[in-house]
Amino acid sequence: LLAVSAFAGTIDTLDPASITAGTGEYFLTIRGSKLGTIVAFSGPAGKFDVEVQSQDVAQVVAWVPERVVNTPGTYSVSVRDAAGESNVVRFIVNKPSTERLSLLMPDAIVVDAISAKGTVVKFKVTAQGGDDPSPVVKCDPDSGSLFPIGSTEVHCTAENRFGERAVGNVSVFVHDSNGPLVSVPDRIIVFADSKEGTVVKYDVRAVDEIDGEFKPDCKPVSGSLFPIGVTTVECVAYDTTLNPGYGYFDVEVREKGVGGTLILRLPDLVRVEANSRDGALVNYNVSVSGTADPAPVIKCDTPSGSSFRLGVTNVQCSASDRFGADAKGQFDVVVSDTTAPQLSLRDITAEGKDGGANVTFDWTAYDIVDGKLSVACSSLSGSFFPIGRNYVECYSTDFYGNTVAGTFYVTVVDTIPPMITSVGTAAAAPSADTKLVDVSVDVAAVDANDPMPRCRATTITANEVIDAPGRSNAEPDWLITGPLTVRLRAEQNGDKARIYTIHVACADGAGNEAESATDFNIAPSPSRRRAAGRH
Repeated sequence: LLAVSAFAGTIDTLDPASITAGTGEYFLTIRGSKLGTIVAFSGPAGKFDVEVQSQDVAQVVAWVPERVVNTPGTYSVSVRDAAGESNVVRFIVNKPSTERLSLLMPDAIVVDAISAKGTVVKFKVTAQGGDDPSPVVKCDPDSGSLFPIGSTEVHCTAENRFGERAVGNVSVFVHDSNGPLVSVPDRIIVFADSKEGTVVKYDVRAVDEIDGEFKPDCKPVSGSLFPIGVTTVECVAYDTTLNPGYGYFDVEVREKGVGGTLILRLPDLVRVEANSRDGALVNYNVSVSGTADPAPVIKCDTPSGSSFRLGVTNVQCSASDRFGADAKGQFDVVVSDTTAPQLSLRDITAEGKDGGANVTFDWTAYDIVDGKLSVACSSLSGSFFPIGRNYVECYSTDFYGNTVAGTFYVTVVDTIPPMITSVGTAAAAPSADTKLVDVSVDVAAVDANDPMPRCRATTITANEVIDAPGRSNAEPDWLITGPLTVRLRAEQNGDKARIYTIHVACADGAGNEAESATDFNIAPSPSRRRAAGRH
């Protein structure tokens, strides 16, 4: 770095600080103080000097050359005029994305209503592509809203800071597909009042999640004359969307003195969730009725409490009593895997170099049925992540299609200060004539991420007492007149040469700072040297 004039301007910020190559025409707003009228660009496309388009005390606006806009890389930007040149800041032209911004939308969503008001529906909409890694996605209505019965169109948009925009729609259809639940009595056993049978009354109800409670239609109706023997009563109820619900029960009318009929009571269907690769242990209940035997024998080919494999298992059961009656029946046990795997992720922090870092990671997912599973992520392990907070989404799917998704952040930081490789002064050592001498400081510094660390003089000390700026009792012996320019008084208090120590600091774009120093000697005046020789 070379010393700059004490009257050169200072750049504080650029807007924008980065653009995407080939995305249009850009004007650069440079904010700072005492800025000149010529903006200098230097980088992969070459060097360009551009006159500012507009200027005020706090900023200038300049056109970005077309070759700079279309050539990716890192550029140095400064502003100058007749008084000198400002500090240099970094301007980045990013490579354009090969994929346009788009929305990943679910297919049409069909869900059952849980009440007359509808149901809460959650869905996931994400954006991909584009030149901004953090586009903003919004949907109306939002995921998690209460959707009424019927069809609702959800409108989604994705926008990023480069003005790219993507839109999409998804239909959410909430309907009532479940019939009412018909509650019927257990088997009714009565004795005949006559040889024609007996009148039997019963109570049957139907309850629907949407329509509430109402009476189903049953045949034969309650209060009918039931003949001797077993009669099956069939009940049906329809809700307002004509979804049917059914119920059945038997009415057994016995002749007086007859022991009864053996009935085997089985579950309609048993559903359980698998808890291992082998399936699950399943308990169920089987009983009998209609017999005078207090200990009828019940047998099932796969007993309750057995291990049932994944899928559907048909269970065959039989019952017999001591009077020679028997009954048979069957039902299905369904063991399914609807549980998603468990995903283990954690955030990663890495030190950056050359604007970012290649970060590796190895995530796994565990499924209760399938065991260890692979994990796919939106960014591959070993990818280059720029300095800052980077969002990564991962997911894993088991054999039965259950998917788990999760996110983690890769934060690339810059915590290492620049390395000052050399520091010195260009002026020759003057004799002690009590005048202020202009001295320029030459500093060379390198940084892992910032190609142009900013250096400045911070303070000045000496090997003898000197007067600092601001003291009221004497003229100062030293002044800092610019980032790397100082004025030093050529004098000494004794016979030895005065040695000034100029302290400097260099900072990178992340604020990390390194310090160093260089000496500047004031040679004794000839009269003092002669006096010292006579002594």
